[in-house]
Amino acid sequence: MAGMDNSLHIKQLSDFGATFAAVTVATFLPGLIMTVLSGSLIISSFVCFVSLLHTLMLGLPFYWICKGNGWIHWWSSLICGFFIGSLPLSLLFLTNNVGTPDFLNFMSLIFLPLGLLGAITGFSAWCTWTLILRATRS
Repeated sequence: MAGMDNSLHIKQLSDFGATFAAVTVATFLPGLIMTVLSGSLIISSFVCFVSLLHTLMLGLPFYWICKGNGWIHWWSSLICGFFIGSLPLSLLFLTNNVGTPDFLNFMSLIFLPLGLLGAITGFSAWCTWTLILRATRS
């Protein structure tokens, strides 16, 4: 019985470690991308903070829901990442600017780039999570 308890404990630790690593990647990857694009540590620090909020408030709940239903796949990480990256700012913009000519500019300059950044981040988090779980369970 002690052997079963020990293997369950190791599985729980590997799940926690993989999830923690995925959250870390999801937090810092957007900041790294913005550092490369902008060259500003101030901007990238702000992006890391916003990314941490997105990850903790939206990403983890989506992860728990998807994991509980067996929906953790590479494509679900892309879709969820896109919407997690783009929806918070989109909702803020749309509540103030519905029907304005700025809508198309918003779609091309804010919604799609943030969605793409979210998709890249979600997929990277999924890759991290999957690789760690496969390595610890083999």
